[in-house]
Amino acid sequence: MVQIYDAVADPQAPYIVMEYVEGSTLRPYCRADQLQSLELIVELGFKCAMALGYVYRQGLIHRDVKPANLLAVLNNGSVTDVKISDFGSVLNLASDV
Repeated sequence: MVQIYDAVADPQAPYIVMEYVEGSTLRPYCRADQLQSLELIVELGFKCAMALGYVYRQGLIHRDVKPANLLAVLNNGSVTDVKISDFGSVLNLASDV
């Protein structure tokens, strides 16, 4: 998951300060000419499932998991890892709302 450093609930302009991940999302890698190896896809899927499981055990549900919200960590131009981002629509199971 992308590291979140701060969340500011400013009434005029609320914002979240989070880790910068150089690269792009996984969305471009969904095209037929940019597909990754099956081994990498399974590895990234497993990592995402483990991270989402951790978030769920903390009482949160992401609610918007899609390639555009998964940041590709690149090493020498190749995808080597993934980080989940965009927790803007997270559901807090502990809230009374």
